[in-house]
Amino acid sequence: ASEFNAHDMSNQNTFRKVFLEDEYVDGLYAIDDILDAIQNSVDVYYSLPNASLARYAFYRTGQGFIKPMSMMIRSYDALTGRFWNITSDAPFTYQDYAGDFHENWQTFNLTLEDPLGPLQILKDAGYPEENNGFYYITDIQLVCSYHTADLGTISVLPVDWKITIAFDLSSGGEALASIITEVHPLPASGAFAQLQAGLSC
Repeated sequence: ASEFNAHDMSNQNTFRKVFLEDEYVDGLYAIDDILDAIQNSVDVYYSLPNASLARYAFYRTGQGFIKPMSMMIRSYDALTGRFWNITSDAPFTYQDYAGDFHENWQTFNLTLEDPLGPLQILKDAGYPEENNGFYYITDIQLVCSYHTADLGTISVLPVDWKITIAFDLSSGGEALASIITEVHPLPASGAFAQLQAGLSC
């Protein structure tokens, strides 16, 4: 409803500002810069409910643990096909592309103790020129959610905020960072009880 527009815009501005610093939006050109941006997003996710002026609450697992941020990585299966190893004295045909661009998605959980997931291994290895895992990656998406309440002019609505921070690595030497925020009303039944339980800390 329109009565919640101002509150929604304030939340969107907050998420954009804290998850994607200006230097990230301008473009990322080095592997360490991408890892720093991912680390920053993980740190923000786990600290925002305690640091923010607004009232955000974590979703929790059945065991009571904070639901971790998810990282989805899209990457090529291999870089061993003909296209990736073409030389000027060995011309190739369209058939040589077969299989060279097949991609897959993998999902990982990111915690404060393990903020980079499988990318930490690449960082520790010093990004060897041969078989550098970053050459395979075309897209990285970080996904997290909070529940809170939309404050309108005459009512209060429990809502869920889904935040996706995306790093597009398919453009070559520049990684483009963006953020998508989605707000969804929570079911009325039990929603306020869930909200109060999460915000009572």
